[in-house]
Amino acid sequence: MKHSSQNKYLRKVFSLKILFLLLSGFVSVASAQAQITITGTVIDAQNEPMIGISVILKNTSKGTVTDLDGKYTISVPDNKSVLVYSFISYKTQEIVVGTQRIINVKLEDAAAALDEVVVVGYGTQKKSDLTGGISTISSDKINKIPAVSLGQRLQGQIAGLNVTSINNRPGEDATFTVRGEKSLSGGNNPLIILDGIPFNGNITEVDQNSVDNISVLRDASSAAIYGSRAANGVILITTKKGKVGKPTVRYNAYVGFQQAEWLPDLRNGTEYIQMLKDFRRDTNDPKWDDPKAWLQLSLVDNFENGRETDWKGELFRTALQQEHQLSLSGATDATNYFVSLSYSDQDGIVKYTGYKKYAVTSNISQKIGNWLNIGANIQLLERDRGGKSPNFGYGFRMSPYGDVRDENGRYIRYPMNPETMYYSPFADQDAIVDDVSRAAYTNAFLDVKLPVKGLTYRANFGYSYRHRDRGSYYGSTTMTGEPIGGRATVRDDSDGDWTWENVVRYDNNWGKHHLDLTGLYSAQKTYTTYHETVAEGFLSDANGYHNIETAQGKKTIASTRTETALLSWMGRANYSYDRRYLLTVTARRDGYSAFGDNNKWALFPSVAGAWVLSEESFFQDLNWKQVEFLKFRLSYGSNGNQAVSAYQTKTKLAQRDYIYGNDALFAGGLVANFTKGNPNLKWETSSSLNAGIDFNLFNNVLSGSFDYYDTRTKDLLMNRTVPVMNGYTTMMDNVGKTKNTGFDFTLNTLNIKNQNFQWSSTFVLSGNWSKILELKDYDPKTGKPLDDVTNKWFIGQPIRVHYDYKVIGIWQEDEREEAAKYKAIPGDAKLYDKDNSGTITADDRVIIGSKLPVWTAGLTNTFSYKNLSLSVFLNGVFDVTKENETVKFERQLFAKNVNYINGINYWTPENRSNEYTRLGYNETKHTFYTKASFVRIQDVNLSYQFPKVIAKKIGLEALTTYVNARNLYTFSGAKKFTTNIEQDKYSLDSPDIVVRVGDTPRSSYPNQRVFIIGVNVTF
Repeated sequence: MKHSSQNKYLRKVFSLKILFLLLSGFVSVASAQAQITITGTVIDAQNEPMIGISVILKNTSKGTVTDLDGKYTISVPDNKSVLVYSFISYKTQEIVVGTQRIINVKLEDAAAALDEVVVVGYGTQKKSDLTGGISTISSDKINKIPAVSLGQRLQGQIAGLNVTSINNRPGEDATFTVRGEKSLSGGNNPLIILDGIPFNGNITEVDQNSVDNISVLRDASSAAIYGSRAANGVILITTKKGKVGKPTVRYNAYVGFQQAEWLPDLRNGTEYIQMLKDFRRDTNDPKWDDPKAWLQLSLVDNFENGRETDWKGELFRTALQQEHQLSLSGATDATNYFVSLSYSDQDGIVKYTGYKKYAVTSNISQKIGNWLNIGANIQLLERDRGGKSPNFGYGFRMSPYGDVRDENGRYIRYPMNPETMYYSPFADQDAIVDDVSRAAYTNAFLDVKLPVKGLTYRANFGYSYRHRDRGSYYGSTTMTGEPIGGRATVRDDSDGDWTWENVVRYDNNWGKHHLDLTGLYSAQKTYTTYHETVAEGFLSDANGYHNIETAQGKKTIASTRTETALLSWMGRANYSYDRRYLLTVTARRDGYSAFGDNNKWALFPSVAGAWVLSEESFFQDLNWKQVEFLKFRLSYGSNGNQAVSAYQTKTKLAQRDYIYGNDALFAGGLVANFTKGNPNLKWETSSSLNAGIDFNLFNNVLSGSFDYYDTRTKDLLMNRTVPVMNGYTTMMDNVGKTKNTGFDFTLNTLNIKNQNFQWSSTFVLSGNWSKILELKDYDPKTGKPLDDVTNKWFIGQPIRVHYDYKVIGIWQEDEREEAAKYKAIPGDAKLYDKDNSGTITADDRVIIGSKLPVWTAGLTNTFSYKNLSLSVFLNGVFDVTKENETVKFERQLFAKNVNYINGINYWTPENRSNEYTRLGYNETKHTFYTKASFVRIQDVNLSYQFPKVIAKKIGLEALTTYVNARNLYTFSGAKKFTTNIEQDKYSLDSPDIVVRVGDTPRSSYPNQRVFIIGVNVTF
């Protein structure tokens, strides 16, 4: 009985245990079912996996860290859970789990936002500590545009920097201006600094693939450290360095093809004949309706048989473009190195033109102990711009019935024979034209940490050498060389400079105080040489220009050499308190050899302050979490413009040849030149006020800056008339003042961001208004400054303007009687009678518009989906006027049966246009103008970054491929008049021909539309 009761008890206990275990298991299962497993990968800005990143479930101690491949796994209780990703020096991110089960995160370096380090000249500063107007662009953005020129990559990217491609021939330089033009006759190009050393070459010479970042110093305060050369802004270019880690080998390459983005729509045979009929009827030719009566004999047969020549097809082609770069980089605690080889090859879209560029870059530095760092930056460069471009301006004028080649395949010299004014665009195609440039840029430096805390010394020594060899030979088979027995030209240009800089810097903190002092002593010397020999009359073409001494005819020899020197002292103090109140004071004193004996030295001071409002306690108490950063800046300072060439302040003698004696021998003599020297000549000085604001809102969703500036430039350099009884007629002097106002605006937005998709935008907008305040002459009665009509400079008007008779329409048939009062007939241009005098005189001329754009803008949209990225860049230029000689029919010489473009709605009795005149209108005293604003789809880039696992399977660290399209389309009504909407004057007749070495082609090489496929490989 007792045993039975015991068994009963045991069974009860066992049953309870079983029930407990079942309940425990149920609870465990229920708990396990409620947990959500999250996996993912954490990468950095370079898409490299990040090891040891902390991933924590918010408000708990539960968490994990990423492994060697940046991967992690963590369990969370529900969809409302928040994961916190953090690592030292990176911005912490919080992400709500929601329905996501795979969460990949890209951590942003904390310095990348407000503490980004910016190159400011003779040092660096945190972006949040800047007091001046500085814009920056990194290599990530620069490298997204695969162009052979750095200028093309910068166009429209930076607020306040205007990049204009007046001539798009491969290898030609772009034109840069910062915040508009300020000088009337001096230079307006910004100063370029390459790795800390003034760069006297052009920006096309810089290897675009080795650039790490670019800073543009726009206001007087930030640029004041460069003193007498900084009035037009400063562009700081920093080349790439190695990064700590194992050696990295990268190969970047692309290949693609180019076409002309736009070419004038030339008339076909039928349209061509109809236009010439309209012209001849308008000029009262009795046989206007009989083409065979007035077409040249060489054209009649093709006209009768309907044979036509596609001259654009003969002149232009689809051309290949390619670029390759191989680099090795890396760094240890002591050594930093970056070495690259680069090769660019761009065939021209105009036949027989092209460009090749070879570049070597080496940046190496070595730490010795903990107190010394030495290094050198070296760039070696060779550029080949040879090739005889056909005169495509004349090609546009050729009759569609003209033949290109004869029966033997040779180019016909006069396709419209017996018309000889317009010769074949290939008439000189047998000429030899060579053009090779070589350059070396070196910068050796030494950094020393001195025994005093925060005190350092840096010595920079830079040397650059540029040499350009040009040679041409127009032999007996060319139109130019045949009548003179051949012409050879050899030209040799060399220039170089050395710069020695000593920089002492003190940087220290005391509690909330920070002080950064910089002192500079700098010396620079430059030289240029030029030699040219031109000779005619050769017995043979066999040697080209290489045996120029064998010439039997005329010989001309010329040579020059100039030297300049610059000596400078500079001091700068940066002070901040609690990173809220910032102050910068700068002064630079320069002495320049080219200026007058009485004014070789000048001082250029500046001051700037900033207030970081978002760091104030009262602002933080407002709990405006959406405002992460807000800073106000104000600066004022003066900078100079070295717009005087060597020896221009001196009174010089000129050689004059005269006949001496009865034998009619020429003797040389020296006589006074007509320009008197001026020992008081000095710098143009620009004083500028800049007010700006920097902001970062909604946790980097909205960020940017806005700057307003007002610049006054005085002591403008220009020739002033002096009484002729002094023996001179002009003298260079400091007279005149201009004003330049405007704003720069940059806005960055993060429009959408989720697990797999991101859309961001960058918008830049600049507005610039220039005005002339004073000139060299004054009214003797009133003392008011007078306009300079000859140079088209007007008080109160922009610096560069068109001044002419204004066309307000076309006289129509019902206005014949009124037109007759102005000695005009229907179809003539109706000119504005400003003074209502009933006659058109010089007093009726008005300002038509500005040659310089008021507005420039750029918009970049970047879309990313997982590893796929699409970038679309638009560039715009607005409110600019161009001279339009294309519709000045008097210049077209239709009587010579030249061709013309379609789409010009000219006036005829049947087509009474109020837009363009009749074809026979031959008034020469005025021209026509057109608004030349445009918006261009400048760059579209689609790239794919292969996953890391795939890249590693084929032995690579990273692999990215992309396709790119540049200059896809330009929206503008003005482009039909020209080959390049950015050229200064629109004309079909400006020849692109260079007979003598050094001559500048006047017509503009067409803009190129480029399609590219490329790859970036990291080993």
